[in-house]
Amino acid sequence: MSSLVHRLLAPLLSPARPQWVRTAGLQLQVYLFIWALFWAICLVGVALAILIVDQFGTVNVSIGQFVRNGPLVWFVYVVAMLASSALMVPHVAHGMTRRSFGRGALAAGLVNALLHTIMAAGLIVVEGVLYARMGWQHDMAVGPEYTAGVWEGGIGLLVLDYGLATVAAGVSGLLVPMAYRRLGGLWGTVTLPLTMLPLITLLLTTGWSDPAAAWHVGTALGTAISVVPIVAGIAVFPALTRNVALSRT
Repeated sequence: MSSLVHRLLAPLLSPARPQWVRTAGLQLQVYLFIWALFWAICLVGVALAILIVDQFGTVNVSIGQFVRNGPLVWFVYVVAMLASSALMVPHVAHGMTRRSFGRGALAAGLVNALLHTIMAAGLIVVEGVLYARMGWQHDMAVGPEYTAGVWEGGIGLLVLDYGLATVAAGVSGLLVPMAYRRLGGLWGTVTLPLTMLPLITLLLTTGWSDPAAAWHVGTALGTAISVVPIVAGIAVFPALTRNVALSRT
């Protein structure tokens, strides 16, 4: 698996590439390996859950949605934290700049979020096709009444919802450890509401909230509320990496 990932990313790792591109390629090696393991586990788990429910009861709720509403967002967040906190020291030790780390880490994090979005949204679409074929109800919540999920708004809204969620998780995951490294323990903790803001915002604007609410991503207001903290975090992260003291925690 690791050799396959290395071959796929080999063009990004060429010495002729800019430092930030090589940095992104190196980090994507980590992200892709973990991405493949995560989705292998999730796909098997979802398939088994559907089979078991069908065997002993009635399938009337989306199982795939629980990947998005359960482990996915926090998994993306934690993996981004590990990349931000663990990979900068060896990066600089190998003679590369902090600036290239900031740009490369952002690029790799965004690609990682995109890959998770594709898989999560694709899972819901395929699940919907299966449910329709089997005559099952593709419901968002268990109960006698039908509760429409965000996927009922179309593939565009589904990708927007899931995409903003994973990007927000990745951006916050990069920001939190870098703020601690740059500002120290006290101010790193004080600024947690800011570094966690992209992730906190998605709780209100994506599929964890009522899709019919005025602040959901399906509306202009909800999309703006979601995008602004993400863009701000993307702008701030490179600044945090510049001249950061690697000896501080």
